[in-house]
Amino acid sequence: MDEPKSKAKSVIVIGAGVGGVATAARLAKAGFKVTVLEKNDFTGGRCSLINHDGYRFDQGPSLLLLPQFFHEIFRDLGTSLSAEGIELLKCEPNYNIWFGDGSSFELSTDLTKMKKSIEAIEGKDGFERYLSFLQESHRHYEISAAYVLRRNFSSFLNMARPEMLLNLLALHPFQSIWSRASKYFWTERLRRVFTFGTMYMGMSPFDAPATYSLLQYTELAEGILYPRGGFHRVVECLVKVGQRLGVEYRLSTSVQSISIDKATQKTNGVILEDGTLLPADIVVSNADLIYTYNNLLPETPYARSLSKREASCSSISFYWSISRRVPKLQAHNIFLADEYRESFDSIFKKHLIPSEPSFYVNVPSRVDPSAAPEGKDSIVVLVPVGHLLSDKSGTHRGMSKSANSTEKAVNTDQDWDSMVSLARETIITTIQARIGVDLCPLIEHEIINTPYTWKNKFNLDKGAILGLSHSFFNVLSFRPGTQHSQFKNLYFVGASTHPGTGVPICIAGSKIVAEQILQDAGFSEGEMPWYEVGFDRGRATSTDYQYRLPISTFIMTSQIFPRRNDALNVNPDTVNGQSSDINLTTRGSDWYWAVCAVMTVATIAFIGTAWTKPRTDRIFHYITGGITMIAAISYFSMASNLGWTPIAVQFRRSDHRVAGVYREIFYVRYIDWFVTTPLLLMDLLLTAGMPWPTVLWVILVDWVMIVTGLVGALVKSSYKWGYFAFGCAALAYIVYQLAWEARIHANRIGNDVGRVFLACGTITLIVWICYPIAWGVCEGGNIIALDSEAVFYGILDLLAKPVFGAILLWGHRNIDPARLGLRIRDVTEGPVYPEGPGSQKRSVNEPAAGAGANGTQNPVDVPVADTTAA
Repeated sequence: MDEPKSKAKSVIVIGAGVGGVATAARLAKAGFKVTVLEKNDFTGGRCSLINHDGYRFDQGPSLLLLPQFFHEIFRDLGTSLSAEGIELLKCEPNYNIWFGDGSSFELSTDLTKMKKSIEAIEGKDGFERYLSFLQESHRHYEISAAYVLRRNFSSFLNMARPEMLLNLLALHPFQSIWSRASKYFWTERLRRVFTFGTMYMGMSPFDAPATYSLLQYTELAEGILYPRGGFHRVVECLVKVGQRLGVEYRLSTSVQSISIDKATQKTNGVILEDGTLLPADIVVSNADLIYTYNNLLPETPYARSLSKREASCSSISFYWSISRRVPKLQAHNIFLADEYRESFDSIFKKHLIPSEPSFYVNVPSRVDPSAAPEGKDSIVVLVPVGHLLSDKSGTHRGMSKSANSTEKAVNTDQDWDSMVSLARETIITTIQARIGVDLCPLIEHEIINTPYTWKNKFNLDKGAILGLSHSFFNVLSFRPGTQHSQFKNLYFVGASTHPGTGVPICIAGSKIVAEQILQDAGFSEGEMPWYEVGFDRGRATSTDYQYRLPISTFIMTSQIFPRRNDALNVNPDTVNGQSSDINLTTRGSDWYWAVCAVMTVATIAFIGTAWTKPRTDRIFHYITGGITMIAAISYFSMASNLGWTPIAVQFRRSDHRVAGVYREIFYVRYIDWFVTTPLLLMDLLLTAGMPWPTVLWVILVDWVMIVTGLVGALVKSSYKWGYFAFGCAALAYIVYQLAWEARIHANRIGNDVGRVFLACGTITLIVWICYPIAWGVCEGGNIIALDSEAVFYGILDLLAKPVFGAILLWGHRNIDPARLGLRIRDVTEGPVYPEGPGSQKRSVNEPAAGAGANGTQNPVDVPVADTTAA
């Protein structure tokens, strides 16, 4: 596609990893002049090859998953995998999984084989549950592919897209993959078989969101593929396609820093190690994102905070040239530790190597014989280990055998020499015990990558091979964005930015960032060079255009919601000289910002739709909009780390996330509830047509509930539970009023009113009953951390306010407020004279005819004109 010269700009891409190579080719396709700078003398980054005397090893990735994204990028570039000479080989079986008792389990795309294997362990029902697990994993796969991997999340409001909110809970982001697998598989063995894959995301299955079961789906439904010639063939062909489009590659060229023009607050190029300035209109960094922020850009609090974020694991990888074939090893083999959970805890909590690790053995020569000389095998063994805790340089002794290696392996100083020796010894011993083959005498040559190798060779922060972790608060809008918040012509692509890690995910990310660059450069949707190409599930479209509405565009592009969260630096965890030990982190603050955004959008929607109704019929819109408006302010305060006070906890916990004496208690939350819960009750009770005395009495009881909850939260002794009991008693009375009396009143008015009240009342009762549980594990019992508290209360508030409000207003769309006793006179109707116009001359002290003894108008509640008085 030929673009106008006015749109042609120069781009420098730092790093020739798969994300950088793919982005460079896409931008060149759009007519940009692209130069790729790579510090190493090879392309691909971790997706590269190691060769030695006829043996070939994949240095990093060895499984080609999510093939649609590989087909898509070549199609977008006007070619195809086959046209570029890439042959994809299918690995069958997918894996051979070995257990400590010497037994094994083969994972396969063949349903007949899977049925036989699963039923042998869990009976006939087991295979049916397996199919249900696949169905759920397929849902995760489809939703993620459509709404996450093809969408940008540059602002927190992007998480409030209708399609995202509707599908969020279906992704099970707040449950671990282990807990979801436990629902379908009843034996420990199968639970392990279907959860070990989280190692590819650098996470423990006990912490990884269940969303990532999508990996199990793509493996079991689409299979595991392998490019003949090694995984680097994909990168090699993308480089060639890019070069045909005009991309220039400069290898062995290190970047010292990204040059910033202080006057324009934009980058104007990069400075090489020799001091040379290479100018560019746009810079895209495919280097490790944490490294980029802390080494290539000016120092900022945000850059420092990125270094403190939760990172993925690292690995000790062995590359062995084996003197003969080992038939018992398939292309992909998993050796699972007997102490499954403990092994992951050692990696992700202690950042060490487990005494008995689970590890992955790849034999590329099994599926592609060209990976090793005839009659021999090339073997890669990957042992997940904790990431680096310090930046001290380190070496390893490789084959050394330390007498006290086991003792050193658990040393918190991370003695990598001993860890490597221990890992090697454990691997060889485990393989020999489980398959009966001693690999030690068969190793002709050995290459070892340690966390320091990954750090030094690829500038990976902490040696974390998969970048930042993929926990809930490190994905979507919480993950570092694809565009710098201050230097607008600086972009990022790779494992630690959106959408995440893994070769197909980074390829998907290249399209997201390329489209963002093109949009910022003035390209319309139709000018995208791949606009007419399409992809497997319909025509490819620009990332955000389809879902932008004028008002949401204004909010997303404004500075109301900051694109980088610096709140904890601006508002530290100290109040009046008293600091807190159990604090909110940036991830919790990010969640509060997201909820604040949803509340704000809901307020605009509720108040905006009020103008579609007569002024006299807007009472429910105003009440409901007021609820979310107050909540938005409350969440703004909590996101900003304001509106809290440190309170000594009654229960001190050993868990590091809740360890300490003082915990932050957000009193601003109770101020919010003091105002919004009465409004919410008014919504319900007025819908039911309840008399005003009852409405006011229930509101008073509600205030008792809120105030006792606040007082209990501020009390540090066991007496807090007395206030908790008072609050629960008040809640019980409110539940009675809603579930019994108000429901009866609503049904008497009409079936339509009864249905609206039933829907809104049910969601209110369910959610409100959950609040005491949240209080018990948060302020009361100090069981969960402040970030988890933010999620718990945030979800409840989202259900109780915007979701409740949307259901209520939808139900009221055809209900006349006059039926509920809420006939309100419009100012255009003029004054009301019950006894005719002449009555206005009556003395103010003289009661009107038809008035009560106290001078009030009858009926009391609604002043309606008496048309017979004339």
